[in-house]
Amino acid sequence: MDARSAVIPGEDAAGLEALARDYRRENRPSGPEETFLVETLIQADWNRRRYALIETQLMTRLLDELEPCEYPLAALFAANSPASRMLDRVVRHREAAERAWFRAFKELQRLRKERHSPDLPGFDLDSDAAETPGFPINWVRSVNSSVESPAPSAPARPAPEPPENLALRL
Repeated sequence: MDARSAVIPGEDAAGLEALARDYRRENRPSGPEETFLVETLIQADWNRRRYALIETQLMTRLLDELEPCEYPLAALFAANSPASRMLDRVVRHREAAERAWFRAFKELQRLRKERHSPDLPGFDLDSDAAETPGFPINWVRSVNSSVESPAPSAPARPAPEPPENLALRL
């Protein structure tokens, strides 16, 4: 249903459905926020593709209408005509779609990182998953120094031993 409403005549509804399926498979959204952000990625990508196609078609048409000259692209962009302003608008729409994609992508990354943050309620700081191997959890960065020092109240845990049989598998 969404694909039919987002597709205009001349566009491929199956192409949008495939794009959406790929984004959903790749990102596997969980919850309404992630779903919204993935849907925003899909729409922004679809719009970017749409405006890139419009830009190409419009530029081709405008170049065909120009008087023959040595530098037709330069003449097209140098002109202060309604046609060149129309091309500028299409380029701005394409760029806006790209910015929307990057904002949604960055927000999706931030949301996922926040959900996996040790500051969230329910995150067990004593579990082995909460530690980075070789870096005890009780080490903190001093405010006045860039040197890391152990927190005074908690004893340092030894780093986990690496497996004895560590082999590279190709």
